[in-house]
Amino acid sequence: MVHSADVRYARLEDKDSVNEDSLPFQNLNPPRRAQLQQLSPYFIIYLSLSSIIIIILLAMLLARVSRESRECSNSRPFKTPLGRHLELMSVSHHYDELWKDVEGNSSEINIPDSSGNNAMGAIAMFHQLHCLGAFRRIVQMARVENITGYDIEYDRHWPHCFDYMRMTILCWADDTVERYSYDLNGERTDFIDGAFDLRQCGNNRKLIDKVQAGGKIVHTKPFP
Repeated sequence: MVHSADVRYARLEDKDSVNEDSLPFQNLNPPRRAQLQQLSPYFIIYLSLSSIIIIILLAMLLARVSRESRECSNSRPFKTPLGRHLELMSVSHHYDELWKDVEGNSSEINIPDSSGNNAMGAIAMFHQLHCLGAFRRIVQMARVENITGYDIEYDRHWPHCFDYMRMTILCWADDTVERYSYDLNGERTDFIDGAFDLRQCGNNRKLIDKVQAGGKIVHTKPFP
């Protein structure tokens, strides 16, 4: 008969249980541990200050981006159709006020030249509006008077506008594709009037503000 070997179980003492002192980081010598404990509050303060600084910088950056975005939106070109304005399609004196853009006979304002010197100048948009107004006045005159002049020998002012406006149009070289549109009855127009074709526009409001800042009274209504 085979006798089983005596098996004895020894009770674990508390000293044999896992002790925090036996963990690896506890092997640091006491001075080192004390040094790390002293650094912990400073490290927390450092993280807090760094976070506050980062938040402040981000807020300043977002404010600057927002400001520049607003400035950009106020000055950048935009796309829009021109639309139809029946009141501008008339030479009746009833609508003369609509063609009054700048108070007085000149739209010249003080605009520094390329060297920074003060010099008088005119914004081209207002010069062009002035020329269109001159064409309209000539048509009005032709309806009631016998105009005998044909060119700059007769009048040095409005004839130059023909040349100026033609060359300006060629200079801008607007490549918008214009198509037939439809009237309120759903019928196609007899000719291409360019009223509802999407086109690139500059910021006329900015130019209006600039001339007003130059001391002129401006009646031009901004578009759109």
